[in-house]
Amino acid sequence: MVKVSGVDFTRLNVWNEAKTLAVDVYKSTNKEPVSKDFGFKE
Repeated sequence: MVKVSGVDFTRLNVWNEAKTLAVDVYKSTNKEPVSKDFGFKE
Protein backbone atom coordinates (compact mmCIF):
# COMPACT_ATOMS: atom_id res chain seq x y z
CA MET A 1 0.00 0.00 0.00
CA VAL A 2 1.38 3.40 -1.01
CA LYS A 3 0.36 6.28 1.21
CA VAL A 4 0.92 10.00 0.94
CA SER A 5 -0.16 12.01 3.99
CA GLY A 6 -1.94 8.91 5.27
CA VAL A 7 -4.05 8.48 2.11
CA ASP A 8 -3.70 5.43 -0.14
CA PHE A 9 -3.71 7.22 -3.50
CA THR A 10 -3.64 3.94 -5.46
CA ARG A 11 -7.32 3.55 -4.62
CA LEU A 12 -8.20 6.79 -6.44
CA ASN A 13 -9.95 6.28 -9.78
CA VAL A 14 -7.88 9.01 -11.41
CA TRP A 15 -4.63 7.32 -10.38
CA ASN A 16 -5.74 3.95 -11.73
CA GLU A 17 -6.93 5.46 -15.02
CA ALA A 18 -3.64 7.36 -15.42
CA LYS A 19 -1.69 4.16 -14.80
CA THR A 20 -3.81 2.30 -17.38
CA LEU A 21 -3.26 5.12 -19.89
CA ALA A 22 0.50 5.06 -19.31
CA VAL A 23 0.63 1.29 -19.88
CA ASP A 24 -1.50 1.59 -23.05
CA VAL A 25 0.74 4.36 -24.44
CA TYR A 26 3.85 2.31 -23.69
CA LYS A 27 2.39 -0.76 -25.41
CA SER A 28 1.32 1.29 -28.45
CA THR A 29 4.68 3.00 -28.87
CA ASN A 30 6.65 -0.19 -28.31
CA LYS A 31 5.41 -1.64 -31.62
CA GLU A 32 6.88 -1.20 -35.10
CA PRO A 33 7.29 1.33 -36.75
CA VAL A 34 6.82 3.72 -33.81
CA SER A 35 9.48 1.99 -31.73
CA LYS A 36 12.08 2.96 -34.34
CA ASP A 37 11.02 6.65 -34.36
CA PHE A 38 13.36 7.79 -31.60
CA GLY A 39 12.24 11.43 -31.91
CA PHE A 40 8.70 10.36 -31.07
CA LYS A 41 9.65 8.15 -28.11
CA GLU A 42 11.96 10.66 -26.41
